Amino acid sequence: MSLLIQQVFHPARGRAVDLLIREGRIQAIGDQLDPPDAERLDGRGYTLLPALVDSHAHTDKAIFGHPWFHNEMGPNRVDRITFEREHRIPMGLDPYEQTRTMFERFLGYGVLAVRNHIDIDPVQRLRGIEGVLRAKEEYKDRIDLEIVAFPQSGLASMPGVYELMDEALAMGADVVGGIDPCDIDRDPKTAVRMIFDLADRHGKPVDLHLHEPGTLGAFSLSLILERAKASGMEGQVTISHAFCLGTADEKLRRRLLERMAALRAGVVTCVQAGLTDYPDPKELEAAGVAVAVGNDNGHDLWTPFGTGDMLERAQFAAMKYGYRRDSDLDYALSLCTDAGARLMGLADYGVEVGCSANLLLVRGSCAAECVATLPQDRLVFRDGRRIR
Repeated sequence: MSLLIQQVFHPARGRAVDLLIREGRIQAIGDQLDPPDAERLDGRGYTLLPALVDSHAHTDKAIFGHPWFHNEMGPNRVDRITFEREHRIPMGLDPYEQTRTMFERFLGYGVLAVRNHIDIDPVQRLRGIEGVLRAKEEYKDRIDLEIVAFPQSGLASMPGVYELMDEALAMGADVVGGIDPCDIDRDPKTAVRMIFDLADRHGKPVDLHLHEPGTLGAFSLSLILERAKASGMEGQVTISHAFCLGTADEKLRRRLLERMAALRAGVVTCVQAGLTDYPDPKELEAAGVAVAVGNDNGHDLWTPFGTGDMLERAQFAAMKYGYRRDSDLDYALSLCTDAGARLMGLADYGVEVGCSANLLLVRGSCAAECVATLPQDRLVFRDGRRIR
């Protein structure tokens, strides 16, 4: 099937163009294309974007479709972790159903690639992995999914979780997760060793939640980078949140960024409401550290905020960092598209000739307007076929 999208605004070219799609790829871009055999779609009034990428999600936690959760949990991270671990099953939150609900939301927004962190703990065990693997198979033709085996409650501090992580990776989880080696695991050297032992055993990359701020987080990050270098895992380590890179003093931060750049370690930040410790993406990129933005939690037991819309998350990033110029709004969007695609290693991603036709048309005159106003009039294409 061939599709000609006529006169859609192309941000990189700064003007409206015709876009010809054949066999799931962008075959041609021009001013007045006229293929005789193509179906035609009027793109006037829309801006052309590549499909959105959520490089940090937790679909097993979402509570969309359930009654409003009255949240009066304690203020600390461990309070939320403990409550969620003990109450999620009694509340009837099924990882498969919640993931399907989130996938449908993703598709409606134009999010077609997701790195998904799924809890493994002594209560949840492999229930989350099993449910999300099932959903992954159902949606494999629509959503590119990476599954992170995530020891939310701790790894070294939780007996039996290492073995569950090992099993989850053998079942098909794509990435080894981890969490705060000092603050949650209370045994940083053992926790970091266990994470990288699993990565080596299964030949898989690492994506580790690091919420620890300041010098504590810098200490943990230094241990992680040391182990990554010793393990030969250049280009295979992602630090999610990395609050220490937003709170450590400048000299210490600069040294850490130099080490990260040398190891090609990346950062995913999520700019959630009410939190102020996020690192500055422009500072990270200036130091040679790749950075992307993810949704993190979206309306779950942790937070009532978030919809799953990565265009909205680009807006959150712009508001967090004080972006007002159109070029800065474009940059915020790139953190939710191109940067996430590079993190996930998506092949042939983009809106140029030869790229896979995984596309999003948003009603608006330019990308900056789309970030600022969040239009809900969107057309979503997977391999050149409209799916929403």
